[in-house]
Amino acid sequence: HRLAPYESIQCTPTATYGLDEFQFRNWDPYVNKPMALGEALARSCDTYFYEVGYRFYNAGNEGRSRMQEWAARFGFGLPTGFGLGAEEVGIVPTPAWRKQNFTGWDAAWNPGDSIQLTIGQKELRVTPLQMARFYAMLANGGKLVTPYVVQSVETPGASGRSSVVL
Repeated sequence: HRLAPYESIQCTPTATYGLDEFQFRNWDPYVNKPMALGEALARSCDTYFYEVGYRFYNAGNEGRSRMQEWAARFGFGLPTGFGLGAEEVGIVPTPAWRKQNFTGWDAAWNPGDSIQLTIGQKELRVTPLQMARFYAMLANGGKLVTPYVVQSVETPGASGRSSVVL
């Protein structure tokens, strides 16, 4: 497993990874304590997520794409089904995507690619609507919803019509 439920990971001011020992910084240089996922999300602990990304990287070829498989389950990199014309789907980079779009050293998937992906940086591109779907999924207990446009909203049994046009 890459991350056990309720597992604590040390949130630190910096974390060092890779053969070049690149130092990644947390946005908050004063935090240094273990956190479970919920607190790491609430406090936006970069180094917690860097460690998770590094675990995915160290899982070999299969593990290096596993996080992106979960991103697709959350709706990233895919159309939302909104249905109002052309829709951007964004990019959820994988090692295969990198090899297809880059040459030479740039085509290699390195620790920093997995690490930065965990905090939504580097080549990751998502749309505002994908983010809205993701947060709705978190709020509603795990159901990924399909957004739609309504012409009006009516309250059942109301004497007048209340209309909201979107």
